[in-house]
Amino acid sequence: MALQYLSDTYGKPTAVVIPINVWEVITEKYQDLKKLDGVFPQHREIEPLDNIEKSFKEMQRVKKGKLLKKTFVDSFQK
Repeated sequence: MALQYLSDTYGKPTAVVIPINVWEVITEKYQDLKKLDGVFPQHREIEPLDNIEKSFKEMQRVKKGKLLKKTFVDSFQK
């Protein structure tokens, strides 16, 4: 079984990804796991053009001095 481990920027493991065929075998054996379907938020498509336009407008505001410059890491912090 080829598990994939996901980690944060500090190397701390945050998730495990298993192949779908393995998941199907597991859910057949443990029927209660099927109840998890729909419990967690589904993947949401992000419109790339919206993000590009938003970024461009932010860059213009930074150039005009109306917005402080942010680093890449800053954009992920609240």
